[in-house]
Amino acid sequence: MGSPDGGIEATGDATLDRDCIRAVLDDARRRHVLQIVSQLRITTTRDLATQIAAREHEVDPAAVTEAERRDLTIELYHVHLPKLADAGVVTVDRGVERIQPGPNATVALDALRDLSEQLADGSESPC
Repeated sequence: MGSPDGGIEATGDATLDRDCIRAVLDDARRRHVLQIVSQLRITTTRDLATQIAAREHEVDPAAVTEAERRDLTIELYHVHLPKLADAGVVTVDRGVERIQPGPNATVALDALRDLSEQLADGSESPC
């Protein structure tokens, strides 16, 4: 949802339903965003793109090419950040290029941890 200053406002109410959590956590890049933003507390789209590309290619962030960073930045900006912001998982202020945890970040992070534990235990199929 857009705000008057061009940012994306979180619409979360700290009660994500199971389908919403699943949709948010369904994509590996959104899971990376959640983990990185929760760890750093405040970051930028460019820094997120660098960190995610480094994770995906298993390289040092300094080894991420400008083309990889640019392509991922565009995808984050147009696809993943709006979905996460609509769910209240992140808050995006495009005016000052700041991304930080939203009101539902803890709920989504807890669900991600639970899912990771279930997969590690073999108690839930990944498909």
